[in-house]
This record gives sequence, structure tokens and C-alpha cells, in this order.
Amino acid sequence: MTSTEAQAALAAPALELRLPGSWRSIPLTDPEAARAAVRRLVDETVGRSDDRATLRRELRASLESGLAEAVAGEGRSFHLALELAPGIPTPATLTVFEPELRLSPAIGTGTAETGRVLEQVLRATRPDAPASLERLEHADSAVLRLHRRTQQHVDIEGEPLTMPDGSPQPQTIDRLDAEYWMTVPGTKRVILLHASTPLGALEAEMLRLFDGMVRAARWMPAAA
Repeated sequence: MTSTEAQAALAAPALELRLPGSWRSIPLTDPEAARAAVRRLVDETVGRSDDRATLRRELRASLESGLAEAVAGEGRSFHLALELAPGIPTPATLTVFEPELRLSPAIGTGTAETGRVLEQVLRATRPDAPASLERLEHADSAVLRLHRRTQQHVDIEGEPLTMPDGSPQPQTIDRLDAEYWMTVPGTKRVILLHASTPLGALEAEMLRLFDGMVRAARWMPAAA
């Protein structure tokens, strides 16, 4: 990053998240401490009883996977939710990334212009874009969403791998990932909000939840 780009980044507005339910922010500076924090939160929310071992293992697998991706991708912040309504486990993670992507300097910094170029970039570079790319309405930014469902292998040590009746325990969870590419007002920069949940079977409901979180986010002026 050049000195000019660094100064522009400092002058850019900051995104304020307004997340529903109960979320925790996990620092990414110490990956081992972050992983331990995730495990503690799962145990606090789900408990340690044997009859909840399956749920506990699935939550850990999904949340630790999201944490690993946040660390590997040099995420700026990592947030996790275990309950979005009291007593109802609703695991999800949200990571904020600041990609190096810069939009074409010839287009200006208007929302329509930067959004149009961002869509062109995603369609050209992401094989999954034609199938899942959608635009979202936002007060200040162009927002483009990509999403996918995958079967994620579960491999957490220290948990039983059989059902109570002795049958083999399923080793995959249905994971939903949603990427929100968002233009930064007044700049040629973008940020990426990556939301993930092991509740892929509730795809429509979880996408509505994630969409609402992104729409509720607001840009705050840079500190003087």
C-alpha cells in the first residue's frame, strides 16, 4: 500500500455492525486463545451433558472452521453468535475482511459506478457468481451477495462418535456460507463480510437473517 493509499484508508468511513441477538467478538491476534474462547462459549451455551454431545461437536466444528478462515485470511474482526433468541441455539459467525481489491480509478467513487465494476469483477473471477450473485439494497453502499452450501466434515477430538443407540454418528454438517461484497462510500475500496452457519438446511431463513444484518450496518465518519 502506498502512502497515499494508506492516508485514504485512514480517512475512509468505518463500518458499524448492528447484530441481532447475543454475539461475541473474538480477538484474532492469538489464534490459540481465540480457539479456546470459542470452545468455552460453546460449553457455556450448550452445556457438557452427554445428550448434547452431537450439537456441541457440530457447533465447535463450524465455529472453529470459521475462526481458522478468519485467521488465515487476516480478518479484521470475528464475531460469533450461539443464540439469536433465548434458549434456541442458532450458531453463526461473521468475519470482516478488507481485500486488497481496488476498483478501476477511471470510474469515480459513486455507488452506482463502483457497484457496477464490482459486479463485473466478481462475475469474471468467481465461477459461482452466475448462479448465486444477488444485489442487496443498502443506504450507502453497493452490496453483492454470493452464497453456497457445502457438506463439512466434522472431526472434533474428545467427543463420542456414536449415537445413543450405538449407530455411527454422521460426520458431516450442512454448512451455509454467504459473502457480502460491499463498496466503501467515497472510495474505490471494498470490504467483505463473510457469514457462516451449520444450519444449511434453513438456507432461506438464515440468508434473510444475514441480509438483514448487512442492511442494518452503517458507515460512521472517520475519526478526526
